[in-house]
Amino acid sequence: MNLIPSNHPPEDAPTVVEPDDPRCLRQQPCQWLREISAAVPVGMVLHRRFVIRWVNPTFCQMLGLAESDLLNTCLLQWMDAPVRAEVVRIHRKAHFVPLEIELRRIDDIPFTCNLTTRRVGFSILSFYLSVFSDITEAKRLKQKLWNVLEQKHHLESVIRESPAIAYIERIDGEPPIAYISENLARWGYSPAEVETGKIGPKDWIHPEDRNHVLYERRMALQREGFRFSLEYRIVTKTGDIRWIEDCIVVVRKAGMVTLYGLMFDITARKMAEESLRQANARLEERVAEKTRELVERLKEIEGLNSRLSWALEQARVADKLKSAFINNLSHEVRTPLHAIIGFSELLQKEGAGPLNAEQHKRIDIVLENARRLLELFEDMMLLSRIDANLDPVMNTPVNPELVIQQVLEKLEQKASDKSNRLLFGESGRFPILMLDLHKLYKILYLLIDNGIKFTNEGTISVTVRWRETDRCLEIDVADTGIGIPEEDIPRMFQPFTQTDIGYSRAYGGTGLGLTLVEKLVKQMGGTIQVESEPGKGSRFRVILPSTLATGSST
Repeated sequence: MNLIPSNHPPEDAPTVVEPDDPRCLRQQPCQWLREISAAVPVGMVLHRRFVIRWVNPTFCQMLGLAESDLLNTCLLQWMDAPVRAEVVRIHRKAHFVPLEIELRRIDDIPFTCNLTTRRVGFSILSFYLSVFSDITEAKRLKQKLWNVLEQKHHLESVIRESPAIAYIERIDGEPPIAYISENLARWGYSPAEVETGKIGPKDWIHPEDRNHVLYERRMALQREGFRFSLEYRIVTKTGDIRWIEDCIVVVRKAGMVTLYGLMFDITARKMAEESLRQANARLEERVAEKTRELVERLKEIEGLNSRLSWALEQARVADKLKSAFINNLSHEVRTPLHAIIGFSELLQKEGAGPLNAEQHKRIDIVLENARRLLELFEDMMLLSRIDANLDPVMNTPVNPELVIQQVLEKLEQKASDKSNRLLFGESGRFPILMLDLHKLYKILYLLIDNGIKFTNEGTISVTVRWRETDRCLEIDVADTGIGIPEEDIPRMFQPFTQTDIGYSRAYGGTGLGLTLVEKLVKQMGGTIQVESEPGKGSRFRVILPSTLATGSST
């Protein structure tokens, strides 16, 4: 605003004939002006050409100016152009329409006023009476109210779209439910009936849950600022039973206790929990039944071979039961097997007296089967220890070529019995690597033994290579045996599995060898790959990460 004192109106001010009477408010204010000053908080009297002749002191304080700064100045001069144009346009009417204008104090602080001007005439006296009302605070409160209403509308929209039913309950209030969202209509009840007290929570809480819910709510009211939730059933107006979760916050303020709650429909979750409970019950019955069957079968088992066969059969169904069974029988199995092997070796060496050819043959059969049985048992124990993380990797300096030669020497006679040849492609001087000697030996033994088992009058070749670029030991074991169908390769590493059920009869074995190989390779951080074609043979490639032993070089 421009507060330059001036007795001259701006050019756009209307031209009005000024009365010649010298009494036109050029003298001291009369009695009725003093009465206006006392009755009207902010006001002024204007000459017909909008020259200020009298001003209320309150208006001077509002602008931060003295009365002398405003008297005899033109009101239009410190109005904004749009407001000034509007005042000029309607100045000839009987009264002005209220206008909202923005003014600035002398310290440049803005404030908003409501301006109402009326033309007044007494005989030859004619002037304008203007009343200013500071509506800055009222406008701020009005905007704040609109913001609150907008937030309330947004909150109601969110609650309406939410799956929950929101409510506010006043303890000892009348009616107790002060608010409940429109989602209550999903249960067939009217929110208006609840808010007027015609119906309440007791009408929809299931009769069997009502006492429990009321008791828990009473207990919660004894805790300050306590949050809790209840799960109970409700009955809809149509008679359907639904499960809900009632999440409640207790708030105490100004001596009043208020509950703010959200009710969620959890019927689907409860149905799933009930289905799971029933499934668990059925499973427990089946486990109990299977347990009884196993106990009965254990009583019927006679001898060591039948007990081991039972363990292998049950391992397909329950690997944990197999592991527990093998661990419990460890001492019981090893003791008689070692006794059988020891006495058989003693008899074979004629330590108990001379034997004829037939007796030697039978002793050899007993000794061979006892050793096979012990080897099978040791494999199962190793598998059990690996599954239980009881067989950690122990890396030591190892010469892989020397280990391969030891395995080939061990299996040379077995390969010769089936007219197979064992080939080893040496690669000259090989570095000493940090590996688990026993696990490496077992992997090589099982892979070469597997090739011998499924090959007749063929070859089993072993090659080894140290990959310096990625620090890995690569071992290839290839045979010219029966091969593996492509569809059976994904399941060949499963325990107790062979590619054909008849193979276990024709070639022997339990299907644990390749399972052990895979577990040992993974335990050492490596991978195993298979390439096979029925009738042409198979190739197993094992890749083991390693490092050079101290002092070794390539």
